[in-house]
Amino acid sequence: MAVSLEVASRVGEDLVHLMKAMSALRHHVPRLHPDVETSAYPVIFAVSTGPLRVSAIAERVHSDVSTVSRQVSHLVQAGILEKVTDPGDGRAFNIALAPDGKQLLEDIHESRGQMFATLMADWSSREAKDFDLALRRLHDDLTRTFASSSTCTTTPPSHPSTTGKESM
Repeated sequence: MAVSLEVASRVGEDLVHLMKAMSALRHHVPRLHPDVETSAYPVIFAVSTGPLRVSAIAERVHSDVSTVSRQVSHLVQAGILEKVTDPGDGRAFNIALAPDGKQLLEDIHESRGQMFATLMADWSSREAKDFDLALRRLHDDLTRTFASSSTCTTTPPSHPSTTGKESM
């Protein structure tokens, strides 16, 4: 069943309001490391699953290579990230989490988890799980849509059944 234009428009508006609220919240979140701005967190998350080249990090965080390169340089100097030799090309290097970066990543997850647990304190477990599932589905749709095209298409991506696929 297709989503009506009215509902889709309302979701779009609500997401814009949510993004603005999250952006404002970002300025009130305490710094977990004195040398790391919250704007660098996406770079840290990008390498959390393993070493990557700067260009791959830029692609994952949807930013240009020059911006990510500056962020990476700063995070390397701060001891959060480190350069490691690319096993496929000994002349090149990848970027990986340094031990301090792994600790910061744990701290970020804990702090963020505590913040959302507080925000959602009066939600039922079912509501939280359903919301998480819907957010993951929306994220997957956005990722899939923009991975296949540089512009948004009007054809909705297909979905496998989400029944029973909760991870909470």
